[in-house]
Amino acid sequence: MRLDRRNTVSKNEVFAENKTAEGRKIAAPRGTLETIERSPVLLLKMSVHAHKEFAAPVHRVLDAWIASGAKDIELFFDAAELASYDSELRSLWTDWVLRNRANIKAIHLFTRSSIVAMGINLARALVGKIMISYAERREFDRAFADAKRAASGGA
Repeated sequence: MRLDRRNTVSKNEVFAENKTAEGRKIAAPRGTLETIERSPVLLLKMSVHAHKEFAAPVHRVLDAWIASGAKDIELFFDAAELASYDSELRSLWTDWVLRNRANIKAIHLFTRSSIVAMGINLARALVGKIMISYAERREFDRAFADAKRAASGGA
């Protein structure tokens, strides 16, 4: 299988974006983002540091889903291995969610970081109750499995 590859440079950091069988992987010197993309369910797995540049490629995917008629989108942010993030990333995501609120069913979040949890609370104040935080990994994983099953037409 041939994978598409795109490299971008921001503030002297190289971001390598590769398509995978199920989504994409974006690698930067200080962090990674991997996605599993199955409309209307999107899993974002972030490690170490989440860069503001991670937003645009994912927003393009979601915008394409919405343009093709996707409703009840469920976003799953697996931030278990995330220690920090660019505050601008939180702003970019919050703005995108507010603009597209009518198409979003829920935003599920799992983190172990108190810094990331504070950011989640700031965003929740603007976005509202569609943001669901999980304290346990198994609960987050169960919600993701249930959403994938429902999107596939399963019970």
